[in-house]
Amino acid sequence: SHGAQAPKRDLELAERQAANLLLTKHYAEALSGYRWLAQQFPDHSVYRDFVRVIEAKLGCSADAQECR
Repeated sequence: SHGAQAPKRDLELAERQAANLLLTKHYAEALSGYRWLAQQFPDHSVYRDFVRVIEAKLGCSADAQECR
């Protein structure tokens, strides 16, 4: 599909990168990756789930530095 969405290749790359960051416990970096994915692909609820899980793991509050 055309429009503002990122190309599928970018999606796969970003997803792999975010997953690797998560596996290596780089939670803040993984969070920003999944936030981007959730923004790009709002119909993929799995990304929003990852964002919520990682935020909980980081103990995020809106003003927490590591949650930006």
